[in-house]
Amino acid sequence: MEGVLEEKREKMEECRQIREFELERMRLANITDRASVSSEDLAGQGVNRRVNLKDLVPKFDPKNADINLFFEIFERQAKKEKVAEER
Repeated sequence: MEGVLEEKREKMEECRQIREFELERMRLANITDRASVSSEDLAGQGVNRRVNLKDLVPKFDPKNADINLFFEIFERQAKKEKVAEER
């Protein structure tokens, strides 16, 4: 009798472990799916989002700043933010 009970407990434990494994696999798949959807959403926003050009670079001080450096910083920031050249 004890052997049957022990066998049944082992079977139940094995089923529980399989369910836990499957649940964890589903959670990980869900996280991966959400991450890929989020990155696709971000990629699509690049076309439609607006960038305030004033926020890209610090204010230019004509008395103390180098205009070439200012434009270099501006171009780098614009490229980083993927601002279209025609803007």
